[in-house]
Amino acid sequence: MRRAVESFLRADDWPYEEVPDSDALVTAVEGRNGTWSCFIHPLEDEHQIVCYARCPVVVPPERRAAAAEYACRANSGLLLGCLEIDLDAGLVSVRTSVDVGDSAVGAGIIGGLLYPNAATMDAYLPGLLMVAGGDVDAAAAIAAVEQGSPD
Repeated sequence: MRRAVESFLRADDWPYEEVPDSDALVTAVEGRNGTWSCFIHPLEDEHQIVCYARCPVVVPPERRAAAAEYACRANSGLLLGCLEIDLDAGLVSVRTSVDVGDSAVGAGIIGGLLYPNAATMDAYLPGLLMVAGGDVDAAAAIAAVEQGSPD
């Protein structure tokens, strides 16, 4: 699986690096609304590939409850993946994963994991930044993002 992921990243022009002391690969993603890191974990033993798009800012402690509410509100409408927050560290990620079983891992599977992951982070990043910065509450941020006007 790892070779298939690396091959996909090279063929699709996603520069990547190995994460030291980890099974993960990391690539920078530049969307319309910002730039963030994407961590890809090809888990051979579990027959899974897990992808985490990491928000580029750490949510301050006093805004973590609001960020968690934002993630919950976003998740209620997502068909693929989810937003998750580490409440201790203030790290917010979009997680997508696929269980490949005994199937051959090809570009369709990997692209079907990475592209929705990036699109979801890009879509929800403006609202998350507003909530993390204390500019608006979670409900208002979701409404702004989902209506296409995060300003």
